Amino acid sequence: MARIDKPTTWIHGRHDAWMDVDRVRHLMSCGDTRERRVIEVPTGHQLRTSAEAFAVFGLIATEVGRMAHGRALPPESRIWWRSTRGARPNAATSRTPVALQQFWKDYLLGRDARIGFQLLTATTAYRRSCRSRSRRST
Repeated sequence: MARIDKPTTWIHGRHDAWMDVDRVRHLMSCGDTRERRVIEVPTGHQLRTSAEAFAVFGLIATEVGRMAHGRALPPESRIWWRSTRGARPNAATSRTPVALQQFWKDYLLGRDARIGFQLLTATTAYRRSCRSRSRRST
């Protein structure tokens, strides 16, 4: 981080058990901190509602405007709101029950259940760790 000289914003979900905000703050404090921000939002690791999503994506749009134009640009959501207000639920918008066990299996192990947490599977160190663990368990 000390070598990054571009505006950087980290948006942290206050209830995100996957990330340690103190570690984030420490990383963001390395080097020139004049254009660095850590913003905490009242969410978890995943956005659970449309309201959370609009608030966070609006914050992201505002931050992008601040970084690109030197001033915060308010997000625009009226187009979506007008097009969906008063719409009746249909198959695409109604809630469907979530199979939690399958969700967590897919999320943590990956849909093919071969290597593990899909976000990390691209890293050599993580793949090596999974291979060594699987050898120890056999």
